[in-house]
Amino acid sequence: QWKHWQEWGGYSEDINDLKIKWHVANDDDMKIAADLCEFALGPAFNVIERYLNKDSGEEKEKEQGPDNSSVSADDMCNALCQVMCVQRGANSVLGEFTDALQQQQ
Repeated sequence: QWKHWQEWGGYSEDINDLKIKWHVANDDDMKIAADLCEFALGPAFNVIERYLNKDSGEEKEKEQGPDNSSVSADDMCNALCQVMCVQRGANSVLGEFTDALQQQQ
């Protein structure tokens, strides 16, 4: 098995002979990425949903957190930061999706 850390930052005299091996995400990779996003974003989306539903007249337990308190400004900021961080981390893949959608039109 290839041990990437043994070649990490290695130096090559011939820039035309770098032997780069690219990996294109397959369906399994995309499923893992989706599961990871769901794991990372699920709690954040729950906080945002509770905030959005607080004035909609839904049941009291839906508008309050597990500790029976409404969503605090800190909770909301943390949730939005989590969403932003995941989105920033996904930009490399999202750009490919945007290009693919434009080519289909």
